[in-house]
Amino acid sequence: MHRYVARRLGVQVADDIVAETFLTFFRRRASYDHAQPPARPWLYGIATNLIARQRRG
Repeated sequence: MHRYVARRLGVQVADDIVAETFLTFFRRRASYDHAQPPARPWLYGIATNLIARQRRG
């Protein structure tokens, strides 16, 4: 996850984005559909949205 974010925004920002990704995941874990495959795609989706928000800001 860190490598994914770092390639898009740089290493310095990656720590914060990855931390926020997992924080968002834990806050919204009740809404995760456990019938789906592993949560990795959901985590990458959250990270992608945070990357986009960072770039806009």
